[in-house]
Amino acid sequence: MSWRGTKSRPLGHRGSIQKHGGGWRAHFSNVVLCDDVQNIIGPLRESKKKAMADLNFIRDSTTVGEAAARAAALKAPAGVVSSSETLCLCGLNVQYPWSRLLMAGRKTMEVRKYALGKYRCFSAGEQLFLIETLGSGSTQGAMVDIAMAPAPLKAQVLGVIVFAGSIEFENYDHFDAHRSDTLIEQGSFYDWGTSEPQTLFGWYVQHVRAFKRPVPMGHIRKSLLGWTKPVKLLVDFKSRSPRPPVS
Repeated sequence: MSWRGTKSRPLGHRGSIQKHGGGWRAHFSNVVLCDDVQNIIGPLRESKKKAMADLNFIRDSTTVGEAAARAAALKAPAGVVSSSETLCLCGLNVQYPWSRLLMAGRKTMEVRKYALGKYRCFSAGEQLFLIETLGSGSTQGAMVDIAMAPAPLKAQVLGVIVFAGSIEFENYDHFDAHRSDTLIEQGSFYDWGTSEPQTLFGWYVQHVRAFKRPVPMGHIRKSLLGWTKPVKLLVDFKSRSPRPPVS
């Protein structure tokens, strides 16, 4: 059975230590990332013990992309830290400025016209690329209390987001009670009662992780929802996985 890079799962029992020439190295065969089959190989070590430390470090990854990034970091020359990681995920369109508020951790509930899980690609607990779209290009209608750069000229990917679940708002009072989570300004175009029929859902944010810099969309096409099929991107996160001590 092959790993799938779109799922967060323990990799505890995959891989092995292989003898190569005069040394040893960690080896993971037939790893699948966005339909590409590849091997993940650690650096050549002079002892089996050191290769085993590499194996356990790579096994501790939660995605195939992270495992590949960890193997690359182990093979990088001393003093050079590799922070690049390949991810294969679906992506959700989020308009500016809500995109920035989500990535900053200020907005903890995303408002949608459909429940989380209606579309299989957008389910609770799944990692998703957050695709920032232009929207109106202004912060009007949002409760913004942080410094914010101007809206992007083109759609871009800001990071990864995970939602824990969703609720359906019952009425205005229910919606208003979550205003500090949604950051939707009272009386704005996005407020309850501005469109009919009024069916809105709140998606609880579980986790966000921002990239060091936005990733351009390039020529990758998206729908009105975003990417409903996994797309592979090479990204750099603001925080990196530590390298293991080699004794």
